Amino acid sequence: MIFNSIDKNNFEKEHISVEIAGENNIQDILEIQKERLLSDKQNVGELMESGFLVNPISESDIIEAINNSNNSYIFVAKNKIGEIVGYSLSYDFLHFLEKHPKWKKEVGDLSIDLEKEKVVYGKHLASRGNISGVGTAINNNLFKFSKDKGYTLYIGEICEGPIKNSRSADFHTNNFGLNKVGAYKDTNQYDWGIYAKKL
Repeated sequence: MIFNSIDKNNFEKEHISVEIAGENNIQDILEIQKERLLSDKQNVGELMESGFLVNPISESDIIEAINNSNNSYIFVAKNKIGEIVGYSLSYDFLHFLEKHPKWKKEVGDLSIDLEKEKVVYGKHLASRGNISGVGTAINNNLFKFSKDKGYTLYIGEICEGPIKNSRSADFHTNNFGLNKVGAYKDTNQYDWGIYAKKL
């Protein structure tokens, strides 16, 4: 894999490029999110194999992330003909906590000390359909970008019940070395694993 500058990286094998999202990408991001959001109309087995999102982000969340690039990081992945095929949204962890002040209390103790790290929090990673290489290209870009900005740790949450997001768990642990550092149940009765990776 060969990467160019952080603003536009090429994942040569699958011809996926990754770049910082702009307002012209908002509708594509919302469409991909819609495809991946949990729904009672979806087949549970397919969801477990293809990956899914539980908590949606709004158009205003995307606009805020685009306009607040000091502590919100939103990227899009494009195929070789320029179509948006995936996106990710991450936050500086302190900024995330400002938006979600009850998070630490809900989550409880973790096997890692977040106070000793500069942390980036991964909110969403989603791709359109089953296009190969999108998540890999986005994560490679995000981890390099985060490390270049001085972050020392990445954390993210993966749904573990009542439907387990097996694809996301397997993808992140097997391909990127994330380790489970905690777990909790949210107010909507979803079980979450907290996964972390040193950068």
